[in-house]
Amino acid sequence: MQRIHPPTFAQALGLLHAEARPHELAGMAHFGMNVAQPRLGVSVPTLRRLGKQLGRDHTLALALWDSGIADAQILASLVADPARFT
Repeated sequence: MQRIHPPTFAQALGLLHAEARPHELAGMAHFGMNVAQPRLGVSVPTLRRLGKQLGRDHTLALALWDSGIADAQILASLVADPARFT
């Protein structure tokens, strides 16, 4: 795993799309995950790996959150700087 520094929003979104598993979305809905919200079907272990690859970047976290994509919002929580939350 090569660390991306500093990561851009486009790079992070590209990594998410590369790991997308749209065929898993129906199964996720079975567990109560809202299918009305845009989702890519990225697994949590993969999101954790991507979070480590991207590293802490609060600006990136805000951009990922604002994307409205559920997988990106989970990734945002992994790269955000906890000290900067209000």
